[in-house]
Amino acid sequence: MIKILINNIKILKLKSQYLLFLILAGNIVFGQSLVSTESLLSKIQTKYSQNITKSFGFIQINTEYNPNGQVIGSTTYFKAIKIPSQMRCDFGPQIGKDGYLISQGFVHNFKEGRTTTKEYDTKNSMLLLYDLQSLTSSVTISKLTKMGYNVALFREDIWKGRNVYVIGADAGDMNSNQFWIDQENLYLVRNIFTDKITNEQTEYQYPEHTKIDDAWLETEVLIFKNNIKVRRERYTDLIGNPKTLKDNLFMPENWISEHWRKKTQ
Repeated sequence: MIKILINNIKILKLKSQYLLFLILAGNIVFGQSLVSTESLLSKIQTKYSQNITKSFGFIQINTEYNPNGQVIGSTTYFKAIKIPSQMRCDFGPQIGKDGYLISQGFVHNFKEGRTTTKEYDTKNSMLLLYDLQSLTSSVTISKLTKMGYNVALFREDIWKGRNVYVIGADAGDMNSNQFWIDQENLYLVRNIFTDKITNEQTEYQYPEHTKIDDAWLETEVLIFKNNIKVRRERYTDLIGNPKTLKDNLFMPENWISEHWRKKTQ
C-alpha cells in the first residue's frame, strides 16, 4: 500500500513538471515571453504584416503652450501617411502651399507651393510609429542604433496602468534615449530622446489610439521639452486607405497639383 502511494506521488510530480514544461514552452512558441528587442520586432511584424490598411488620412489639430501651461496658439494640419516611410503634411487652412513631405528618405519643405529645403530624414520620423511593422528586424535595429537607442537594453514596465516593453534604458533611467511599446496592442506609447547638439530632451506621449479597420493609429500626442509640455496634437476625421492616396501624392513635383483631401470634398 505504501509503495503504491509513493509511486502515485512520483507520477503526480512527473505530471506537474511536464505540465510546467508545456506552459513555459508554449509561452516561448507563441511569443508570450519576450526577452529582447529582436523578439519584440519579430512579434510586431508577425502581428501586422498581413494588415490591409497601409495608409491613412486625417486632420491634425495642434495646441501650443508656454512654459506656464497657457495656450499661446493653435494650428491645423492635413496629413496623409503611407507605410512605409511616406508622409505628406499640409499646413492649413490652405492645401498645396506650406508644409513638408517625407519620401524616399528625404524631407522636402514647402513655402507658398515651392520647395525651400531638401534634407535627409536623419530622424527617421516614421520609424517608431508606423514602419516597425514593415521593415525587417535587422534594418530596424540598424536604424535604431544610429538614432542613439541602446537596443541591448530591454525590459518590462507599467505605463498608465498598462504593461509595456521598454527599449533603450534601465528602470529609473529617464535620460537615455528610449521608447515604450504597449504589450497587448504593440503600438508606441512613449518616446524619449535627447538632441546630441543642443542637449534638449524631447518626450512624446501617445495616450490615445483608435482602430481603423485592422490597424491602430494614435489620436492624441503630447510633446514635452525638458519635462515641460509645449504641444498637444489631436487627430480627427480619420480615413483608412483613402482611394485618392496614391504614390504620386508623395512626389515633390506634385505638391500643388495632387492632394487626397481636395479630391474627397
